[in-house]
Amino acid sequence: MDWISCEERLPKEGDVVLVWILRYGGSEDYRLSSLDNDCWEIENEVSCEITHWMKIEPPKEK
Repeated sequence: MDWISCEERLPKEGDVVLVWILRYGGSEDYRLSSLDNDCWEIENEVSCEITHWMKIEPPKEK
């Protein structure tokens, strides 16, 4: 799977995705998130910018 730029497109509302976070001050991290009414839902995060996201696929059963 590849990272998708938020400028390119956004996930469907309610889809849980992995997001890349750029915090003001320069540090970077990734978290699980979802989009609700054009607002990202991220627990314990303030003052950050989400730049990319990646869809999460469930594991394949053998």
